[in-house]
Amino acid sequence: MRRWAVEHYRQTRTVPNYEAHVVEWDLKADLLNMAIVDERLVFLAFSGGTNQVIRGMSMDDPEAAKYFTDYFNQHWLTSVPLRTWIDRPAHD
Repeated sequence: MRRWAVEHYRQTRTVPNYEAHVVEWDLKADLLNMAIVDERLVFLAFSGGTNQVIRGMSMDDPEAAKYFTDYFNQHWLTSVPLRTWIDRPAHD
């Protein structure tokens, strides 16, 4: 993952208005994967019991979009900019 993140940073560091962050996640379960498209539309992806099982859904609902935006913002506020994360020594 670290090699991919370093390469991603190298490829995107000059893209205007693009900012990648890293959320440290020590749990064995996946963090919720989501794409918030606008104030109404949200896509969610859920991993299953194996790497081959992924389920997803979309919601077109302003109230749900607000809840997921708030959830995203909680994680963003505790995240680390990708450049800062890359500069830290790797830990296993």
